[in-house]
Parts: sequence; structure tokens; C-alpha cells
Amino acid sequence: MPDGTGRDKAGFSPEANAFLLLADQNEEPPGEQPANLLVISPYEESIGSLQLPAISSPINMAFDSLGNRLLLFDTENQELVAVGTGEDGLPEPALVNRFDAGQFGIQNPQGMAIDQDSGMLYILD
Repeated sequence: MPDGTGRDKAGFSPEANAFLLLADQNEEPPGEQPANLLVISPYEESIGSLQLPAISSPINMAFDSLGNRLLLFDTENQELVAVGTGEDGLPEPALVNRFDAGQFGIQNPQGMAIDQDSGMLYILD
């Protein structure tokens, strides 16, 4: 569950009918440990967890239901990380793609959302 610090990242997979929670791991140095993604039902029951590849400072996270993928913005490396989903609608750690986002000049991202009709990604900077 969220730790109350505001550093938790969350998304919702409609296909899996589950919340995806990536809590701040306070690791030093950042990005060297695999990220633990908790999967929680709408009734706050733990469904399980998945290990994602190391992601430095993933301050923003959203689920793209049109593209069936979990999107995270890696602030330190200026990368958009896309994690594809399996048939159950849950992210598959083996289906990771990284996209260079440095060209967009994002300096201080404070939120991320996806328009569920168009699939357009918005990052509040």
C-alpha cells in the first residue's frame, strides 16, 4: 500500500482489474536494484508482485490501456520505459522497451497521464 510520503507510483490495468503500485525503495545508488511492482485488487487484496528491471528515479507511472503497457518515466536517464502486458493484463518484465525522451527537454516531471481515447501521453513538467 502507499507509504503516505507521496513518493509512491501507481497505475490501473483495466484488463487485469488490478492496481499496480511501485513504491519508493530508497536505494543507494538509485537504479541498481530491480523495482518491485505490487499488484492489488480493487478490494485492497494483494494479488502478487512482479520484479521490473532497474529504473532510476521512476517519478511518474501510468497504464496505457490502448497499448496494453505500463509506462514509467525514468527522470535520471531521460527515458520513457514501456513494459508490455501478458494475456492476463499484467506487466511482463521480459517485455521492456526504453525510449530516449531527452529531445523533449523534460526538466521536472510532476505527473503523467494517458488520454484513453487517443492514447496520447501527457507529462506535467
